Amino acid sequence: MERIKNMSLHPLRVEEDFGFQKLVVAETEKLPLADSQPGHTAGLTATVEAFKQAYRKFDDALKASATVPAAKKAAEKDAQRDEAWRTMREYAKAAMAFPTPVVAETAAEVYALFRKYGDLATLPQTEETGRLHNLLQELSAIDSGRMTGANFTPLLDHLRQCEDEYLAAAGERAAQEGAVEVGIIKLSRVAADAACRTLISVVNALAIVNGAEHYMAFIEPMNAHIDRMKTVLATRRTKGKNSPNPSPKRKGRKDKQYAEELARLKTMIAEYEQSSHFTPGIVAFTGLAAGKDTTRAYQVYLSDQPGDLFWLTVKDGKLKETEFKVQPGQQGGLEVERIE
Repeated sequence: MERIKNMSLHPLRVEEDFGFQKLVVAETEKLPLADSQPGHTAGLTATVEAFKQAYRKFDDALKASATVPAAKKAAEKDAQRDEAWRTMREYAKAAMAFPTPVVAETAAEVYALFRKYGDLATLPQTEETGRLHNLLQELSAIDSGRMTGANFTPLLDHLRQCEDEYLAAAGERAAQEGAVEVGIIKLSRVAADAACRTLISVVNALAIVNGAEHYMAFIEPMNAHIDRMKTVLATRRTKGKNSPNPSPKRKGRKDKQYAEELARLKTMIAEYEQSSHFTPGIVAFTGLAAGKDTTRAYQVYLSDQPGDLFWLTVKDGKLKETEFKVQPGQQGGLEVERIE
């Protein structure tokens, strides 16, 4: 083919678009940019430079979104809740040897809960938040008189306060990161996309005027990159057409369990949007979940691409895209249930 194929960059996710443009930048070295090369024009050189400049601004915007003023505060609050968690755990461990039986029994019950949820201080922030939420709920369910008598109440109140302060700081961080992404990243991406389209149009026009042979070293790999990106999009659309048939949502005591899971999922989706440089609120949950425990997965879509359904699993406390050999809900795949 003696021209670069058409492709809309808009359906690509931000990181996919950036990766594609990085490949285009590398391929521009194969264009006739020197005066002595056949097919060279001053306009082509200027167009390539304009595209590279737009790409660099896109790159700078993505880097800028990684650091915001509230990030330091959130890290400090995370360290404070870690210390509050350690202090209460160590007190519970020591108090199990207290000579008063009721105090020792209360301490043993508290320490068992700390052991149940593992070493929270070593976990990623998102996973720590989810586990700490459950730990605080179970600690609060212990008789308040026993907790006060064993001197756990001040420690529990302090741990809860540290968690609330961390959540507030994390929310502020998310808002600042969202503002950076929606503003700078969106504008720089639009500009880079436009510059990339201009470059493609110029090369196609020159191939007609001057002969395609001068530009084939650029055209052929560009078409290969475009084909790969179209395959990615086509795969996503295929997933959307193969929606699983979920088992009906169960009523009763599981409602509370689902509510807690949905609350954690909402937080993880917000962090997934930030790490993926998506517009805040663009990732929507279909209400379908698959698998259990370490295989738990959630079906989502982007609000501007409702037909492109995909699955996210939890790894190291964060949502990650995953591919299934057998789609959930199909024969041999994970069982699907509706939780919302």
